[in-house]
Amino acid sequence: MTNRRPPQRWLSSDSVPLPCRSVARRPTAKAVAGLLLAAAGAGCALVGGAVAGAAPRHPAPPRRAAARRPPPPPPLAPTAAWRRIVWGMGDQNYELFSDRRWRQMPMRHVRYFVPWDLRREPRYLRAADRWLRTARRAHAIPLIAFTQSDRRGHSRDLPTRAQYRHNVGWIVHRYSWVREWTPWNEANLLDQPTLRSPGRTAEFWKYLRHRCPTCTVTSPSLVGYSHSPTRWLHRFLRAAKGLNGPWALHLYNDVNEFHPYALSRFVRLLRGPLWVTEANGWLRFFPRLKLNYRRQERAVRYLFTLAAQAYPRVQRWYLYQWFGSPGHLRWDSGLVDRHARARPAMRVVQRRVLPRGVAGIR
Repeated sequence: MTNRRPPQRWLSSDSVPLPCRSVARRPTAKAVAGLLLAAAGAGCALVGGAVAGAAPRHPAPPRRAAARRPPPPPPLAPTAAWRRIVWGMGDQNYELFSDRRWRQMPMRHVRYFVPWDLRREPRYLRAADRWLRTARRAHAIPLIAFTQSDRRGHSRDLPTRAQYRHNVGWIVHRYSWVREWTPWNEANLLDQPTLRSPGRTAEFWKYLRHRCPTCTVTSPSLVGYSHSPTRWLHRFLRAAKGLNGPWALHLYNDVNEFHPYALSRFVRLLRGPLWVTEANGWLRFFPRLKLNYRRQERAVRYLFTLAAQAYPRVQRWYLYQWFGSPGHLRWDSGLVDRHARARPAMRVVQRRVLPRGVAGIR
């Protein structure tokens, strides 16, 4: 005698959740078992929510995908970056403006530094008057930087706030047509009096901005070298809070060591536009580097490579200097010698700065 299965108890329509009411009225036992397994294993959200008592009647709207930032623009080719960078030249010799090679190049921006107590130094005052008068006639755009006193025995004197306001205000009034200023040259260098007081150095910057609100006033120029006192820089940045450039940088070590150690640190720490107000390849730097024309040429090539990589964050570069130094001095980074004869590094500058197809004057 065959065993009969007990009669199945059919689910009533009231015991089935709303989305499942489309189930056939009299399903087979296999269909019912499959439906129960699907509900338990696949986790139908509405049935599971009905069991838990917390599911919404309607499904939640799909989440919006997070907005993606547009990718950064591709870097410019070096040649295109060199054409967009503002190039300048720094030299204390007013004969720069009569050199046909400088006049041929797009370097209308020039840089000159004067002692903060210029009115008390008649010899330096006459030289500054002549340099600035010649620059104005040549339609150049000078950036004037203040530096330590040139008087004997006073090079380490740090001016008080009143002394700085009195002397620097006099200079700004005397050369009122100049619209670009730097409150102190190489403020973090070891032999500068400003090394003792980063807070007062920041006050010099604030005063000069207040004295000439329509001028472009850079930060005190900062030297990037491996042993630069980082504690001084952090104290200066705290004192200069709210002042966001242009930041004036000197990058001789980066250029001549062929690695952007200092520039990378400055880019990370500083907010706002960056200007390199001094950089060039050293012909000699005794006792560290002996005279070497090929090394200077290679360093100047690297300078332009670095400039292309740093654009557009660094948009202005000043080369220093145009004329070479006398042989008894430890420093020489000139593009021409004392007799105005071009060095190999000059050809590198001409090829990268002059418009395409224009041959540089020898």
